[in-house]
Amino acid sequence: MKTGIYLQQKMTGYSKYSFSGINVKKDVAIKFRKFSKQISKSHTDALETMLHFFERNDLSPDDDLGINNNRTNKRINAVIAILKNIEKTQTKPTVAMLQSLFEQADLLRRNCL
Repeated sequence: MKTGIYLQQKMTGYSKYSFSGINVKKDVAIKFRKFSKQISKSHTDALETMLHFFERNDLSPDDDLGINNNRTNKRINAVIAILKNIEKTQTKPTVAMLQSLFEQADLLRRNCL
């Protein structure tokens, strides 16, 4: 009888939720439980987190995340454009100024000798 009261008290926090069962293969369930413990407090939270990730990133488990993905190509092209802009507006002018300063310093040193 004590066990029944204990379980009833423990389950009162869950009474506001309705649950549904999903049948999966035993080895998949074991893998999911292990993974779920790593990322969340409950299996429901873990599954919600995974679904949210796929929805937020507009991904499907069938998507190829390789370089052939149009979205990935756009991101890579944007990074390349940013790097080219940095090179053009910051790196090359800075190198030219430093090179000019070293040449002037070299000329001054030669004139002083």
